[in-house]
Formats: sequence, C-alpha cells, structure tokens
Amino acid sequence: MIEEALKKAPAIRLLTVFIVGVLFQIFFALSFPYLIVVLAFLFISFFALTKNQKLSTTYHLRWVFGIYIYLIFFLIGLLITELNTYKPEQYRDSRNEFAIVTIVKQPAETAKSIKAIVEIDGWERRNAWFSALQKAVVYFEKNDKARKLRYGDRLIIQHNFSEITNAGNPYEFDYKRYMANKSVYFQTYVKGDNWKLLETGQGNYFLLLATRLRNKLLKIYEEAGLEGDDLAVVSALTLGYKDKLDPEIKQSFSASGAMHILAVSGLHVGIIYLIISNLLIFFARSGIGFYIKTGLIILFLWFFAFLSGLSPSVLRATLMLSFVIVGMASNRAANIYNTLAVSAFVLLIYNPYLIMEVGFQLSYAAVVAIVWLQPPLFKLVKRKNRIWNYLMSLLTVSVAAQLGTAPIGLYYFHQFPSYFFITNLVVIPMVMFIIYAALFLFLVASILPQLAVFAAYPLKALVGSLNYFVKKIEALPHSSISDIPFSWFSVYLLFGILLLSIFFFQWRKLIYLKAALSLSLFFVALSLFISFQKSKTNRMVVYNIKKQSAYDFIQGNKNHLLTHSQLPQNKQQLKYAVQAHWLNQLIDNQNIIDISENNLSLSDGGFYCKSGFINFYGKRFFILNNNELSQKISDTKIKLDYLIVANNVKFSIQKMLDFFDVKQIIFDSSNSFYRLKKWKIESQELPIDCFFVAEKGAFVLEL
Repeated sequence: MIEEALKKAPAIRLLTVFIVGVLFQIFFALSFPYLIVVLAFLFISFFALTKNQKLSTTYHLRWVFGIYIYLIFFLIGLLITELNTYKPEQYRDSRNEFAIVTIVKQPAETAKSIKAIVEIDGWERRNAWFSALQKAVVYFEKNDKARKLRYGDRLIIQHNFSEITNAGNPYEFDYKRYMANKSVYFQTYVKGDNWKLLETGQGNYFLLLATRLRNKLLKIYEEAGLEGDDLAVVSALTLGYKDKLDPEIKQSFSASGAMHILAVSGLHVGIIYLIISNLLIFFARSGIGFYIKTGLIILFLWFFAFLSGLSPSVLRATLMLSFVIVGMASNRAANIYNTLAVSAFVLLIYNPYLIMEVGFQLSYAAVVAIVWLQPPLFKLVKRKNRIWNYLMSLLTVSVAAQLGTAPIGLYYFHQFPSYFFITNLVVIPMVMFIIYAALFLFLVASILPQLAVFAAYPLKALVGSLNYFVKKIEALPHSSISDIPFSWFSVYLLFGILLLSIFFFQWRKLIYLKAALSLSLFFVALSLFISFQKSKTNRMVVYNIKKQSAYDFIQGNKNHLLTHSQLPQNKQQLKYAVQAHWLNQLIDNQNIIDISENNLSLSDGGFYCKSGFINFYGKRFFILNNNELSQKISDTKIKLDYLIVANNVKFSIQKMLDFFDVKQIIFDSSNSFYRLKKWKIESQELPIDCFFVAEKGAFVLEL
C-alpha cells in the first residue's frame, strides 16, 4: 500500500534523500573537495552502468540504479548545503573602531533597543579598511533617530563587534546555531549617536518597494485610529508586521490555539486564493478563460506576498501554492504530493538552511496533513446541510493541521492548546472578514483618505472581537497544556505512531495497528524509564545570567534555586535561562529562594544551607558575595570543595586562599568584565583551578 502510494509520488522519495544529505552536511560538515570527488565518481560510475547492457536490461537488477540515484541526490544535498554555508572570517578583537554596514532586514523595536540585521561592507582595523561582506546583528540604543532606520540604509558605526555566543546554560535555546543558519555570526551594541547615515535606498529593489509599501499601509492603520492590541494584531495578521505585539497578546493567541494566524503564511495565502478565485468566478472553467484566471490568481498571490513585505513565510507559502495551482491547471492530473515535494525541493536548493526553520517545518507538515487527512475526516461528518458542512470543513481542516504539526509544536513550544478546535471554528472565518475589511480600508484610504476613519469601523469591530474571543478562550480552565517535555526522538516516535494509526484507518491492515500499539508501548516505557532516571539525579548548576547570581541545587524532580530577589521579578530572563533545563529534568516543584535574605537557613534531605555555607550531598560550598571576610583574621583555613565568588567582591584570589582551603573557585556571571579580567590574569600565576561562568558557560556538577 505504502509502496504503491510512493510510486505515484517519486519526488517525495528523492526529496527525502536530498533532505537527509542537507541535514548530514549541516551537522557534520564534510569538506568541499571530498564532496566533489565522490559526486564525480558517482556520476561517472552511474553513466558506466547505463552502458552495461546486462544491468540495463535485467529487471531484477533495477535496484542498483535506484541506489545510485538516491546516493547522487544525497550527495547533491551535501554539496548544495556546502555551497550555501557561509564561512565567517576569523574574528580579531577590535574596540571602538568603525564599520560601514547596510541594513538588510527592516529593523525591529525591542524593549531596550532597535535591532537590525546588517551586512558589513567593510570594517576598520588598526587605521586600515578591509572588505568584509559578513552579516551581523546590531542593537542601536533606542531613540527617535534610531527609530527612523529602514531597510536599505547604509551607515558608518563605531562598533565593538563580538562573535555571537550562547550563555552555555543546560538545554538553553541554541541562539548561536539559530543565527548561524541565517549566516549571521557577529553582534554589537551601538550607543547614542555613535553612528551616521551615509545613504538610503540600498539593497534589493523589490524588497525596498515592498518595505516602503508596507510602511505606508501601516501608517494608514494608525491614521485610521487603530491602536494598542488592535493595531498590533491587524498589522501582524494582514501585513506580517509583528513588532508591535506584546508578550501578553502573544500568550493569549498561543494558549487558545490561534497563534498561527499572527504569522502571515499558508493560511492567509490560502484565504487570498479563495477570495480571488471567488472574484474571478465569471471566467470560463476551461479553455483560454481558465488559463487567464489561473494566471491572474498567481499574479494576485505574488502581489499579496509583495504587500506583506516579501517575508520568508509568505514567499514559501506563495511558491508552494503556485506550484499546486499550476499542477491543477496542467492537462495531466498532477499528484499534489509530487507538487509539494517539488516546491520544497526548489526552496531548499535556493536555501538548504530553511529545513532548520520551524516555520518551514510547520508549513509543510500542516499542508501535507490537510491534503491527506481533511477529505476522509470531512467525509465522516458530512451531512446534507450547507451550514453544517461549512463548519465541519473548518473543523476538519483544523484537526488535520493540528495532527500534522502537533509533534513539531510540542518540541519547540512545549504546550498544546486544548480548545484549538473551538478557536479555529471562529478565528478562521474572522480572518477572512478581517482581510476583506483591511482591503476595503486600503481602497478607501487611497481614493478618499478623508473617509478612512469611517471605513476603519468594520475592521476595528472585527479585530476587537477577535482579541476578545481569544482572551476568553485563554481564560477557560486548562486552556493549554504547558511545560510538556519533548525531545526530537519523541517527535519521531509520535510521528511514527500517528502515521501507523492513519495507515490502519486508511487501509484496514491489522499489522499497522499492531505496529502503532507496539510503538506506543515503547514510547510510554521510554518516558517512564527517563522519568525514573531523572528522579535519581542530583545536580548543582551555576547559571550564566548576565549581571545576576543563580545557583540551582536539583534533587530529582525538585530543586532549590538560590538567587537575588530582583531576578524572579524578571520572569522572562529567568524563564529563558532555566526553564528548558527544568523542563528537561521534569522538575515539578520549583523553589526559588532569595539569597540576599539575612541568616538564610534551609535543610531538605541532602541539601543544607546556612549563612552562605552549603552542603549538598557531601560537597561543601560557600557563596562569597560581600566583603565581610576581608575584616576577619583566622588561623585555620575553612575547608571547601567549591568557592562561589559573586557581586564583585573587592579582594584578590590570594586573599581568598588565605581564608579557604578550596579545590575550585567559581566566578559567577554577576561579576563585572573588569573584575573577571583581573582575576583571570591572577589565576594563571596561582596553583588553583578557576572556572569563569561568563566565559565558559554554566558550571554543572553531577553528584
């Protein structure tokens, strides 16, 4: 059954092998000359095989050619990835020098700065200029001048470029790899007026036009009276501009299962397709009129992509749908899975690193699931009632998409929206009406701008109702199941279970049901085993959180996090640094303790803490975060396993060793760069093991 289905879609098999090659090269990085030699050998040997009459005419030996073709596509994946892998120039430290940069992505306003992705055209080193052509992230100090920065602006900046690094906390998001997949390797912060605009309008001509048009449309929204969450949501929903969204509204949409509508992508492109298709219904269903309609639909889809600023997600969705439309319009009956595979192949040849983007993964998983699962699901609930069938079509589309994307979503977001089916019954039709209302507003604002405020009333009402509904769904009990630990291996297992279950319902073969149940039992057994193993874990971690102290003592599924009172107040910073670790360790009893509390005393099993002294399963720690010891005189040194130094204490390592007989000194990330530099120089002259958290990442001790 499966083999017959794959025979009808050979592009899927070739794409799968190509993707394996792409991933292999991303993670293992084989050398370029080696790839060329192997690929040349395969092509030559394959050509020689085709000339062998016995091999080419013997049916039972056809698998030899199949293996060669798969190997060639695997190696093409390796080669394409290598050619698209940017090799950054070895960075040499420079301070307060100059660089000429061009903004290659519309800047975004963050809480503390204006963030821009730039291409470094050249930089100064020791009073000489060098070409660079490398990408970097530049954070401009937030002010009115920086807010005016636009895509295509060329600047000269005074910089302190440094390589992008991770904090090194356990299981923390790998930001360095994430940016490297986008060929961005450096970052800097530019203060106040330490930059000057040289010229505007640089960069891709079409992107410049698209960005300017999107900015004009955003201005229409603002001048029409849209503001706050309404402005943020309609800007994201119709134009793909998400900079105005605050964390609260994002959380509301995420918990209710409507987060996908805030990212202009396949859903919006599909809605635009339906709108245009309905508007062009008067064209003939065959002949020249049908081809004109098909051409106009594709033209309008690409205009919408242009309107939304040519964002990667919209380009991906538009290209995908364009392939499907062309396939449907061809005289031959096109296999839609083949068409989707070809569109993915084209995108990955252009940029193989798209395979690492969550948007790419979710888009194709959702589309394949809808195409495959929605028709049979709808057939089960279809009735002789137009309204019922309309509602059920929305519900089955939502269920199919959720099934296809659930494993990936659980891995990246660790939550599952419980009421997604209710949410999507309402929000998908509302999105269609909001797009209609937005187009109406743009039309009125272009012809009769004085009436734009009145034309915006329907849009305001719709967006306000959407936000109200989403918040109400979020407020329902258990609106989302959160903090779900999920690994990539779990993703593969869950996809396997889903696929085998679908095969059983589709082809009624008992072997698929048995395999699905066996895989489910293995999944449960593995989860229980992992949970049991983690329940026996005793671990101490000194986290790397900029200008903060945070020490975690983990005992199975509970912990004691010692930190200063200001850190728990910054929930986002705390969550970013430690949440992934807690989730991986299955910690369900999170205990945060203010380390600055006077006479802190705590005892819990193998953990004992009093006045800075800690005993954790026989290992002795002391937290040195003030200068009181400098006034004491002691004839006997205090024996320790680990001394944790924090808060820029004002004495040398030698002075510390006068008080403590210690095996290792840990300097946490609350210390300043200046103090750490002095201690590091001193440590090189003393026979003591020192660990610098800000430089090496989190300190982790397994007990």
